[in-house]
Amino acid sequence: MMLVFHLILLLVILKELNLFLVNLLFSLFGSFGSSSELEKLKKELKEAEESQKKIFIMDEFSKHAKLQRKINSLQEKIKKLRSSQGTNRAKWHRYLRMASSALINFSLMVVVYFYRKSTLLVVEPQFHCGYLASKLMAIQLDYPLDDAVGCVFWVICCQLTLKPVVSFLLSRFVASSSAAKESTSGFLQNLLKLAA
Repeated sequence: MMLVFHLILLLVILKELNLFLVNLLFSLFGSFGSSSELEKLKKELKEAEESQKKIFIMDEFSKHAKLQRKINSLQEKIKKLRSSQGTNRAKWHRYLRMASSALINFSLMVVVYFYRKSTLLVVEPQFHCGYLASKLMAIQLDYPLDDAVGCVFWVICCQLTLKPVVSFLLSRFVASSSAAKESTSGFLQNLLKLAA
């Protein structure tokens, strides 16, 4: 039963850290959406800007204006391409977050269903908590032991305990920014500072 005890604890930790782990995954593998077309446009834009800098506007105004129109159109294409990639990235981020959350919650429900009447651990008599607490610990139907910690009670305890702890740790170590890459790097930098 200790395996189930630890499995529930692990699933609840994963449930609470789901958003952070998805952000971490996207920051580590965030370049999967960069296309060769975007790189080509950036290179072409850089070349056009460099050639425009070499032209003196007073002497060759028409050439300068033509390059400026080309630069403007390239910037617009890059902007549209980045926007579409950002939309795709946000969509995949949402799908991954929903799928991982559904998988974790389904796993937790399956474990609770199959072990709902199992004793995960028994509270020793010297730690007896009273009648009400012992009834709460045995939140299941037809449960024979009063001083036993059941599966449902353990899930509730883990969620009530880990939610504020994880929230505090993430707010303490993760910079409050909307970009996942920045928040993850801030978290890792703070951990490295603590380790040193």
